[in-house]
Amino acid sequence: MKRILIAVFLYFGMTGTLTVFAAEPIRHKMELGTEISHITYEEPGVMEEKGVFYGVAGSYTYRDALSLPVSNVSSYMLKVEGRFAAGEVDYTSSSSGSIDDIDDYLWEARGLAGYDFSSSYTTSVITPYTGIGYRYLNDDGAGKISTTGGAFYERESNYLYSPIGIEIAAKLEDGWSIGGLFEYDYFWWGKQKSHMGILPGYYDIENDQEKGYGLRGSLKLKREGKIVDFIIEPFIRYWDIKDSEVTIDPDGDGWIEPENNSTEYGLGFKLVYAWPDSRIEERQKSSHERTDYEYSRQYDAYVAESRQDAYRRTAGYSNASDYYNAVKEQLAEYASRGYVSARGKVDIDFTIASDGSVKEAYAYADDPELQDFAREAVINAAPYPRIPEFLNRDEISFNSAIVF
Repeated sequence: MKRILIAVFLYFGMTGTLTVFAAEPIRHKMELGTEISHITYEEPGVMEEKGVFYGVAGSYTYRDALSLPVSNVSSYMLKVEGRFAAGEVDYTSSSSGSIDDIDDYLWEARGLAGYDFSSSYTTSVITPYTGIGYRYLNDDGAGKISTTGGAFYERESNYLYSPIGIEIAAKLEDGWSIGGLFEYDYFWWGKQKSHMGILPGYYDIENDQEKGYGLRGSLKLKREGKIVDFIIEPFIRYWDIKDSEVTIDPDGDGWIEPENNSTEYGLGFKLVYAWPDSRIEERQKSSHERTDYEYSRQYDAYVAESRQDAYRRTAGYSNASDYYNAVKEQLAEYASRGYVSARGKVDIDFTIASDGSVKEAYAYADDPELQDFAREAVINAAPYPRIPEFLNRDEISFNSAIVF
C-alpha cells in the first residue's frame, strides 16, 4: 500500500493539496495465523468448565473491485474462513465434584457475503455482511472420574447459524490501519450429543436445540509489509443457548440439555497475502511497454464509468474552488487506481479545454518511465468536468506535482 500526493496549482490564483490512498490492484486476499484464547462454558447452577485453547485460523476473500478505500467505490465481498483450536479444560460442579485436564477441541467454518462502502472524503471502509456458519465442539471426558467418584463421557456440540455483522477499516499513516467488527449470530439449529452409552445402564442421547444467539467482536491493527501484512487482533466470542428439546431414552426417561453459555476471549496473530487480478497485471505491464505517443485509451469499464459521470457534471459548481476540487479529485482517483507500481515525484503542466478534454500535458522528472506514467495519468483521466460558464474561460492551465 502506498499514498499518492497530488498538489495542484491553478494559474488564476487557487492553490491546494489533496492526499489520497492508492487502491491496491488486488481482488484476492488470504489470511493465515494463530490464536490463543480462554474459554468458559457454564450451565448456570449446574457446572462450569474453563481452559485455554491454542489454534490456527485462515480465510480467503474476493472483491469485485479494487482493494479499498478509494473514492466513492463500492464493491461486493465474498469470504470463506475457518479455524481450529484445541486445549484442556477443568470441570467444576457443586454436585458432581471436579475434573482437571479434559481434552477439548473445536472447529468452525463460515461463508460470508458483504458489500463495501467508502467515500472520497474518508479513508475508511464499512462492510455490512451476512452468511452461514457451522461450529463444532468436542468435550472428551470419557474415562475420567471426578473427585466425588462420578464417571464422565464424551460430549459433542453442533451449531448452525447465520452471522449478521458490520466491519469497519480505516487507513492510518505510515502503512498502519485499524479496524473492528461487531456481529450478531442468528441461531438456526443445534444438536448436542452425549455419549453416555459407555456407562452401564445409560444410552447415547441426542438433544435438539432451537433457541439461542451468539455475539462476537474484535479490534484489528494491521501493519503493511513488503510481501505480507501483519495483523494483531484481540477478540471476544459469546454464545447463549436455551434449554433443548426433551429426548426420551429406551427406558422412558427424559433427558434435556440445560441452558448454557460460553465466553471465549483471546488474541490472534495473522499474516496477510494479497495478489492482483491478472487483467490489472496485464494493464500495468502494458503501461511500462508503451512509448510517450502510444498511450492506450482502453480503460476498465468501471473506471470509464466513473470518468463519464464526471464528464456529465456540467453544473453545480458555485465557485472556482468547487471546480478545482473536482478536477484534482478526478486526477487523484485515476492515478491511485492505475499507477500503484510507480514511485517518485513528477512536476506536470497541463491545460484543460472548456469541454473537459486535455489540450496539452507536459511532465518533468529525472526518471523517464515515471515521467511517462505521470503524463499518461493526466491524459487518461480525461474528460474532466467541463469548465463552468461563470469562470468565463475557454481553457484553464494547471501546474501540479504528483508524488507516487
